[in-house]
Amino acid sequence: MTLGKSENYRLTEKTGMLAIIPSVLFLFVITNDLHQLAFAFNGAPSNPSNGFTHQPIYYACLVWIVGCMTFTLAYHPINMINARIITMMGEKNGRRS
Repeated sequence: MTLGKSENYRLTEKTGMLAIIPSVLFLFVITNDLHQLAFAFNGAPSNPSNGFTHQPIYYACLVWIVGCMTFTLAYHPINMINARIITMMGEKNGRRS
C-alpha cells in the first residue's frame, strides 16, 4: 500500500479503519470462554478431549483470513510489476532509485 511512496507517507483514515475488523475478531476469540461464539466445547473447557464445535466467529475469522490472502495474492503481483516498470524507467533516464 505504500510501495513507491515516501517514508513520511501516512495511511488514509479509510485504510486505517481496516484494523477494526481483525481487532474485533481477536477480542471475540480471546474472550471465547465468556460467550463461546468462536468455538464451543462439548464438555468442560478444561478437558478438550471431549471435542468442540466451530461457531460463527470461527467462520468469520476464516473468511477474513482467506479474503486477506486472496487480496494479497491478487494485488501484490500488480504492485511488483508496476514497481519494476518504474525502476526500469528511472534507470533508462539515467536516474537510480
